[in-house]
Amino acid sequence: MHFLELVWHSLWFLAVGLHGLLTFVAMRRGFQRLFPVFVCYTTWITLEGIILIYMYYAPSVSGNEYAVASITTLAICAAARFAVVYEIFKHLLDRYPALSGSGTFLFRLVTVALLGAVIVLAKFSPPAGSDPLMATVFALQTAVNIVLVGLLLFVFVFSGFFRLSWRSHVFGIALGLGIFGTVSLSTSAIRAQLQPIVPNQMTKLTEAINQGTYVVCALIWLVYLLATERPPQSPKPRLPKHDLGAWNQELQRFLHR
Repeated sequence: MHFLELVWHSLWFLAVGLHGLLTFVAMRRGFQRLFPVFVCYTTWITLEGIILIYMYYAPSVSGNEYAVASITTLAICAAARFAVVYEIFKHLLDRYPALSGSGTFLFRLVTVALLGAVIVLAKFSPPAGSDPLMATVFALQTAVNIVLVGLLLFVFVFSGFFRLSWRSHVFGIALGLGIFGTVSLSTSAIRAQLQPIVPNQMTKLTEAINQGTYVVCALIWLVYLLATERPPQSPKPRLPKHDLGAWNQELQRFLHR
């Protein structure tokens, strides 16, 4: 086994183990009630990691069967990540119920805009590489990561502009997901253009980077989930004109007249 392949497989085992530990800690601390989608996501990452590792090493499993399983799990993971981003956004709006409707509308509008942008980008930038099927898969993964990173950027900009308070657990989940999306976007774009028919050093390097990113994200989430939750701070007396706390209070007062 070559050095890069050894690093990739070691990080793969470590990532699966850390996500299993993360799921255990999250359930022990009752986070399945606060962040059910996120806990389901970490549970799935653990299970699909175990399944793929078994299939990779099992002599009875063919390369085509492993490829189908890998593509299927990629699709499920992508859908789960979008659900986690939406859960993060809903948690941010918990203290501002009067703005929940408009915030959700903006989130969906940005999602549609990003989807339109990646469709146009895919049309004018067809995937390259010597393996057209896998190059297409990685091109789709790149498009998914563009939407994911774009949505997370929207959430950060939205909360920063309106000074929404970030609770430590929510921020930790968003931070880890943002790091993963950014790195995965880079590696999937490289694979979409350079995907060879036979795995080479580049494919092993990108796989090692992806698994290393899983490890980093799992560690970030563990640190934040184990940290004591800071109570949300009350708005300061001097508020900017666009502060949502003040808007929310006034709107709630008006609706209850």
